[in-house]
Amino acid sequence: MEREIEIVPVSRAMLPQVTEVFVEAFRSEGFTRTWMGIFGERQRARYVEMCRRMFEVHVRSGMPIYAAVEDGHVVGMMALRAPDSRTSPWALGSALPSLIRTAAAAIPYLLRHRRAARRLAQAAKPPRTLPRQYWFLEVIGVVPGHQGKGIGSKLLRYARERAFSAPDTSGIYLYTGDERNVRIYEKAGYELVDAREAEGLTAYHMFLPRSEEFRPRKGEGAQRWEAKSA
Repeated sequence: MEREIEIVPVSRAMLPQVTEVFVEAFRSEGFTRTWMGIFGERQRARYVEMCRRMFEVHVRSGMPIYAAVEDGHVVGMMALRAPDSRTSPWALGSALPSLIRTAAAAIPYLLRHRRAARRLAQAAKPPRTLPRQYWFLEVIGVVPGHQGKGIGSKLLRYARERAFSAPDTSGIYLYTGDERNVRIYEKAGYELVDAREAEGLTAYHMFLPRSEEFRPRKGEGAQRWEAKSA
């Protein structure tokens, strides 16, 4: 019998497990793979710790992270940021010492690859054509051994229900570094808004509009990609 998947807000006690799920789910994702390469093999543990601390800042700031739980185990996760969400100074301050240590250890690698890091950050910036009051689906991932079981689709449906329950929501924005994910998100109603290349990667920017009036204008990158894929 198929086990039930429950979507729950992540507590601080769940953060280590959620971080492990994030790392496993995103290990082969283009941008995460490249960032971990920039940090260097010896610094990967620090990269993981930085992710955990940032997730903790999210939770302490009242920006929930959601987990897909099966039989008591986290098998998927997502971070969904509301338009008016703000990082709590208190939450950031509590995590700052660890973040500074992590960043300091990574500085030699970031300086060595500063141009690549700058180009990657630029490629990942949200398109300017997005309407106001959109929700940002920052990350969504499923443990490799549980992919293909509908867990990601359930998380996407939950994100839609959560975001569209707010009357002033224009839509949900996300970006991915994997072309294969574009088709997955398109099946969930997302549309390609732009595609930007950097360091051999392509950032695919996608948007799920609440209605036709909130559909953003497509960038040249999206037009080229769609023409190539036709």
